[in-house]
Amino acid sequence: ASYVENLVDEVYAVPFPQNDEDKYLKRIKEIAKKTKINVFIPCLDFEIAPLSNLETDLKDLGIRLLLPSEKTVELCKKEKLPRLSELTGIDVPFTMILRDRREIVTSASYFAYPFVVKAAVGDGYIVYTLEEAIVFANRLASHWGWPLVMQSFIKGDELAVAALADQKHEMVGAVCMKKILKSKNGNTWIGSSAKDENLIKLTQKVIKK
Repeated sequence: ASYVENLVDEVYAVPFPQNDEDKYLKRIKEIAKKTKINVFIPCLDFEIAPLSNLETDLKDLGIRLLLPSEKTVELCKKEKLPRLSELTGIDVPFTMILRDRREIVTSASYFAYPFVVKAAVGDGYIVYTLEEAIVFANRLASHWGWPLVMQSFIKGDELAVAALADQKHEMVGAVCMKKILKSKNGNTWIGSSAKDENLIKLTQKVIKK
């Protein structure tokens, strides 16, 4: 967004909040001295928990937050996807959770190839052989830690949705995106906005639950 002309007025870089909350807060204070911030809307999953811890400090700066509860954040983690499926009645890919490297080979035996190996927070890879599953799982664990997630691979168009909800758990806005080009580890490089009413309805259902 920062590269699109006339879309944003100011852009600032901040450190990752989960690495050092004090350093993150110090940077926000520096920015708040330069420009008035009324509302802070995090755009990344890993920002939510640290921001919850800093809510009082930010409020003292005149910055308001509207964040999900710690319980809700916990439920939305990748390794909790089967539980979220139970609550919402929405189908999800077959999923297994790996707690350590001893479970890689055993868990892989439950899947047809290709399948997906993901970090609970971070990258993911499509694997086509057991050897790839072992290599990528160990690579993900060394970088992101345990647990890891194994999922069935569902071939087709990939879409994502970003939504904003109010304090009554009502969705007040949402934007759908179709992923056009991804990096080798699954991150989106190019996407386009999309109109998908079914996806919007599913999003509303998840937010309500």
